[in-house]
Amino acid sequence: MAAKESDLFDSLPDDLVISILSKLSSSAGCPSDFVNILMTCKRLNSLALHPLVLSEGSWKMFAIKAKNWS
Repeated sequence: MAAKESDLFDSLPDDLVISILSKLSSSAGCPSDFVNILMTCKRLNSLALHPLVLSEGSWKMFAIKAKNWS
């Protein structure tokens, strides 16, 4: 095994990952679905906050009930 393995995810172009994240954000059922993506890695965090991904987000992705604020 090589000392430094290549990660197939890192070889994907940003445009493709943004497209995938846009589809995922449009089908998110709750805020935690999206937050879990943000916490996965630095690359997903930055790409998930891309304006295209956020503009495709479902209303459920941004829905936070007041009872959960405390």
